[in-house]
Amino acid sequence: MRTGRQLSLADVVADPPAQLRQRMHRAINRRFAETLNEMAADKVDSADIGLVIGLYSWDKITKQVRFQSDPGPMDKERATEPSLKNFALTPRELQLYYGPVLPHVIQTLDLDPTYHFPYARVQPRGLLVPVTKTGRTAKQKL
Repeated sequence: MRTGRQLSLADVVADPPAQLRQRMHRAINRRFAETLNEMAADKVDSADIGLVIGLYSWDKITKQVRFQSDPGPMDKERATEPSLKNFALTPRELQLYYGPVLPHVIQTLDLDPTYHFPYARVQPRGLLVPVTKTGRTAKQKL
């Protein structure tokens, strides 16, 4: 897709931003829970786990990241909202990015910042529509 201009997510995806943000929240929560389980299984130092939990504003009771938009008292730290401004389009999926910047001493514990949304799970619009049809046709021929 060579347009000569910067595209916004709204230019290529018809899903409402609030819906995409909620989907990102669920994906982030799922990945973070999996990562915590892996860290525990790998016997990562509990102080490092505690630091990562704090950086991601993980609520141990609800087992979810507390985002700025979440309801509830604001007396606890909140994670920044996922931005819908940074994204990539591949032949098969939309990729959104999220992740706080971790201190260099624990960057090995950083989560993969890429979240994958196949075109079948979003509503393409504009210039993305022909790309998704090409991707489906290529997949069918395999």
